[in-house]
Amino acid sequence: MTMKSYVVVSFLLICVHTCYSADSETLLLFTPKENSFNYTFLGLDSDHFSFEVEATNDVHVGLFTKTEATPPWYEIVIGGWSNTKSVIRKDKTDEHGYIVVTSQTLGILDPKKPNKFWVRISKRTIACGFKGDPDPFIAWRESDALPDITYVGFHTGFGSTGKWKVRIPRLYDEDAK
Repeated sequence: MTMKSYVVVSFLLICVHTCYSADSETLLLFTPKENSFNYTFLGLDSDHFSFEVEATNDVHVGLFTKTEATPPWYEIVIGGWSNTKSVIRKDKTDEHGYIVVTSQTLGILDPKKPNKFWVRISKRTIACGFKGDPDPFIAWRESDALPDITYVGFHTGFGSTGKWKVRIPRLYDEDAK
């Protein structure tokens, strides 16, 4: 594994360093305690990714077709509403957006340990579950095909900070170029 270190500063997302391997990219991130809901976008070449996060509430994962929050896009909120429920939203235009599915997930996040999750995107379905469990705790199936999701973004909200470890599968190894 090679290591490339750099610092990327955006409105809410600081990338501490990136580790590359032949099959994936792992990013270590920190999201500060702000409520501006700005995403920093990461390219997504896969139909799945996983992440660990330490946060008290409101872990937000956005799924986008371009590097801006304009329709069509989806958002998975884990531990929202004071760590009591999780939702998937579509084309959010205000604070709560259009919630398409809700799951009661009281206490799903623990700020003192890594909470491990996966996200899968298929032709019509967005699903999120716990690492090690193949069944999602929340999923949404669209009546039509989903748009081509090519970016993912991360932030925390409502007074919560986040320490993230994001693993994005890669279709190729940059070091082989």
